[in-house]
Amino acid sequence: MLRAALHRSAREAVLQRQQQQQLERRCREAEERAEAEAAARAKAEEGGSVVQAALGARLAELEEKLGQAQRKVAVMTGGAADASVAHPRDLTLAELEQLEKEMGRGLEVIRATVRAKLEHSMQSAQATGRCICCEDQQINVVLLPCRHHLLCSDCVPRLDSCPICRIAIAEAVVTFGR
Repeated sequence: MLRAALHRSAREAVLQRQQQQQLERRCREAEERAEAEAAARAKAEEGGSVVQAALGARLAELEEKLGQAQRKVAVMTGGAADASVAHPRDLTLAELEQLEKEMGRGLEVIRATVRAKLEHSMQSAQATGRCICCEDQQINVVLLPCRHHLLCSDCVPRLDSCPICRIAIAEAVVTFGR
C-alpha cells in the first residue's frame, strides 16, 4: 500500500512537472509572439515615418511645380499670380524657352481641336443643311473667294474671315435652295 501511494505520488509529480513544462512553453510562445508583434509595430511606425518623409518631399516638389505653373500662367495671361513674376522679362532665358515650347504644344492642341470641331461642324452642316455658326438657320450664303457654303445670311455679317479656311471674306453671295 505504501508502495502504491508512492507510485501514485510519483505519477502525480510527473504529471505536474509535465503540466508545468507545458505552461512554461506556452508562456514563452506568448512572450515571443508579443515581442514579434511589438517589433512589427515598431517597424511599421518606422516605415510610416519613412513614408511620411517621402510624401513630404513629394509635396514640396509638387508645391514648387505649382508655383512655377502659376508664374507661367501669370505671364501668359498678362496678370500676376503672385508678386514674384509680373512680366516675361522677369523670367530667365531657360524659363522663357520652356514656356515658348509649352505654349507651342498647347497651341498645336488647340488648333487640332478647332480643326476637328470644324470638320464635325462641316459634316453636320452638309448633312442637315444648317449653318455651322448658329446651327439654327438654313445655309444660304457662299463666301468668296473661298467658295465655302456653310453659313446663313444672319451669321455672315459677324465674320471677317471664313471659319473654315480663315481667308478674308471679300463677298458673301446669298443663294437659294441647295
